[in-house]
Order: sequence, then structure tokens, then C-alpha cells
Amino acid sequence: MVRLQYQSGDFAHKGSVLLEAWPAERADEDAIRALREAFAVGARRTALQDLRFLIDELVEIAARALSPGVNDPFTANSCLDWLGAAMADLARRDLPSRLRAHDDGALRVIAHPVTFQDFVDRAFGALAQYVSDSAARRAARTDAVTAEARSR
Repeated sequence: MVRLQYQSGDFAHKGSVLLEAWPAERADEDAIRALREAFAVGARRTALQDLRFLIDELVEIAARALSPGVNDPFTANSCLDWLGAAMADLARRDLPSRLRAHDDGALRVIAHPVTFQDFVDRAFGALAQYVSDSAARRAARTDAVTAEARSR
């Protein structure tokens, strides 16, 4: 059995333990090599397996657009629309269990839990401090959250 210590997109420094395998005596050289080859480590996050990265990018663009130095509500509202659309799509999907079993039912992997609420909090919770000062921005945020909720 393997317990993952990180999710896709998490920062891991050199020497970080990416997973724990047990029982340890069953982790022979072939198994260790296969587990090492299952990971791709890079200097930057990518959208390929890291949905949180895409959400973070939209949140960052919206936050910058709402800053006093930029003041671009059109871009911020567009980001909110896309975040709302993403949440509506996620609400219709079955997210994977943190417990991953083999076809025979034996537990093989314990991953980090992934919940719909975590994605909503990441998307809209991070923007709350930026959208609270304007009724128009609040309305756009409310529309996005409402559309997401109705689709569930």
C-alpha cells in the first residue's frame, strides 16, 4: 500500500518524501523504481494534472484586475464567470475517493482527499477580500456561485 504525501502541484524540495509504502519489506528494488517513475517533478506547476493551478491562475488574474492600480472590473468579472463555469462543471463530476483500490478490492493508494467544497473555497474564498468593496463585483460573484449551485 502507498500513502501519497503530496498532491499534484504541491511544492516539494529536494529530499522530500513523496510517498510512504508499506509493508516496507515488500518494497523491493523493482517496486521502488516503478514508484519513482510514476512521478514527474518540475520547476513549475502545470495545468495537465493540477486543477488547483488553473483556479489559482484565474484568482490571481482577478485579484490583480481588482487592485487599485489596475482597476479592470471587466477582466475580474470574466474571471469570475470562468470560475463559476468551472465549479458548475466540477459539481457534475464524481471526484475520486482518497482511497484507491485495485480491481480485486484491495486498498492500494491513500491519496489526499479532493472535495468540491475545497475547490469552491479555493476559487471564491480567496477572492472575497477583493470583491467585497463593490456591489457590482458582489453581484457578479453571487451570480457565479448561484450558477454553480443550481447546476448541482
